[in-house]
Amino acid sequence: MASKPKTSGAGSELGRLIETTMASKGLSMRQVSEMSNAQNQRGLSYEHLRKIIKGNTIPSTWVLEAISRTLNIPYPKLLETHHNTEAKMKYGKTALQSLKLSPDLYEFDELIQGLTKDQREMVLSHMRSLVAGNVANSRSLKRTKSRA
Repeated sequence: MASKPKTSGAGSELGRLIETTMASKGLSMRQVSEMSNAQNQRGLSYEHLRKIIKGNTIPSTWVLEAISRTLNIPYPKLLETHHNTEAKMKYGKTALQSLKLSPDLYEFDELIQGLTKDQREMVLSHMRSLVAGNVANSRSLKRTKSRA
């Protein structure tokens, strides 16, 4: 007899994404945990999944990968949602809004940590060039519009 999916009152954006996906597939937390354990060498315990959904813990990247594989949630979407949740948990929603930080910045920060100093400088140099090109294009468009 299959157990019915339960709604646990997700406490975070990440928890809501996981819970909504589980509900759409008719899966309970216990079933997801069992599926994860069957698919992955390092499975996901029911209790850990419950804490993630409730917003009581921040999952590691391997846990996010296990959730992504188990529930077929695209990893980039899960990671972006995780970064938003993590930032809100650490700094609070108001602090993030006042800083006007893009959620993409969290992924960028995580990725840049894996680069050497030379690689980081190369990435920053490339970004500066892209921004300079955007500024130049914007000025050119403004001049064209003002002449029309």
